[in-house]
Amino acid sequence: MTVLLDDGLADPGTHVLLVGVGRYPFLKDGNAVKPFDMAMGMGQLSSPPLSVHALAKWFMDAGAGFHNPDRPLRSLQVLCSADVPLQVNDAHGAPQVVERARMPAVQQAVLAWMARAGRNPENLAVFFFCGHGLAFGEAENALLLEDFGGNPANPMADAIAFDSMRLGVMRHCAANHQIHLVDACRTPPTKDFLDTYGNGATGDPIAAAGISRKLRYKIAPVYFATGLASAAYGLNGQPSLFTQGLLQSMRGPASRDKDDHWEVQVPALAEGINKCVASMSFQVQPQYCQPHETGPELMIHRLRADPEVIVKVFTRDPNLLPQAILAHVDEDTQAREERPPDPAPWWVALSTGSYRFEALAAADKTQVLGQRSKYVMPPGTEVGL
Repeated sequence: MTVLLDDGLADPGTHVLLVGVGRYPFLKDGNAVKPFDMAMGMGQLSSPPLSVHALAKWFMDAGAGFHNPDRPLRSLQVLCSADVPLQVNDAHGAPQVVERARMPAVQQAVLAWMARAGRNPENLAVFFFCGHGLAFGEAENALLLEDFGGNPANPMADAIAFDSMRLGVMRHCAANHQIHLVDACRTPPTKDFLDTYGNGATGDPIAAAGISRKLRYKIAPVYFATGLASAAYGLNGQPSLFTQGLLQSMRGPASRDKDDHWEVQVPALAEGINKCVASMSFQVQPQYCQPHETGPELMIHRLRADPEVIVKVFTRDPNLLPQAILAHVDEDTQAREERPPDPAPWWVALSTGSYRFEALAAADKTQVLGQRSKYVMPPGTEVGL
């Protein structure tokens, strides 16, 4: 198991497990001698290894990354399947080759993560998965591991029954604070697949449990990268949209003002992620993070500086956009930035503060088509000119 950090302490802290699967030998374009004949169009992915690497670096960056004074990072474990084995630096700065995300290793990792997070009921346990997924109705989401399809008589033996696992983690792990981040498609299996394998086999829960009144004290939200029956996206050579949105939201869009500092809070996280993802011009189609059982406030991360804000600047007459230069001016420093004419609105990340927004005629920049001053603050601001 690739454990990048484990301080062994029982004091309240954050315990993280990151799982990414980009290499699927038995799916489309895989290198297995006998590929799975019900791959349902699924193939190789480049985003999961990059997503896991980006998150691991953020959690391990004590100067500019994860910051939670109440629950500092105490352990971080990573599993990832990629064409080229992923390397991540451990807590001492030494590069570690990350173990592949195959079922036996993932089973061991989940149980070990639960044990570490269970050292103190005040701990925060964080689980992240990025890879292929299937949705068996609203009851179960399956997360597909590297060898999915390698057993054609029971392909779901190499998948995690996520919703069942989450319930098991809630029941058997003493940590009262748990966050699950699922960066995977939630599309249903094909009719042929269900006709062949049924809908009862949805994966291995790893930790099984039933509904219990003991669960009522747990704060255990889930953040799905996309809605039910929907796809989650990424571009080749980049972390996924969800992961990029998640990391950007930690810089401010998911934060709330807590007197003398800004905190990323559980109820605000989905809104922040969605603001960030909406601002990404390369997304294939709108993708929305779907939160589940967010519950009361819980601090995930405390900002070290003023928050970043996602701002959408547009003209109320969309016909003006291809003819207008959009600009913003910081009213404290008078720093100015412009965007040339473009049919789309202008999404820009700004620090909290007062700005003057302008739409200028492209043919004559002295002609002001619209102007407005506005104070921008998290989670986001829209400015219509």
